[in-house]
Amino acid sequence: MTVRSACTSAEEVGTKYFTGRLFQNFNVSPQSHTRATRKITLSVVWTKYVTERKKFWSEQRLKNSEHLPHVSGEKRKRNDKVTESGLLAWLSNSKLADLTQERIINGVNTEISK
Repeated sequence: MTVRSACTSAEEVGTKYFTGRLFQNFNVSPQSHTRATRKITLSVVWTKYVTERKKFWSEQRLKNSEHLPHVSGEKRKRNDKVTESGLLAWLSNSKLADLTQERIINGVNTEISK
């Protein structure tokens, strides 16, 4: 997955968040979604998003999307090497309430420069 497609996916999640539609499947009322964001991390939302969208995606896109929030350093199943981090790993444990436009832009710029 490219940085551009990751940004597009992040924009989709952001649109759902700001319109209150992101929490429809978490059994959270729109009035209490602010309280819920204090506890919900991006990795939880991303997993839910991928699960809901997988019926529309190819196998390769699904595999790429599932890898995006993975953190590096985990032991691989097939060999002794460790995993590499996905493009959204730096955000995976971030709480939705802490995500600001400035933080995301700075993070994306840091990731692009690597």
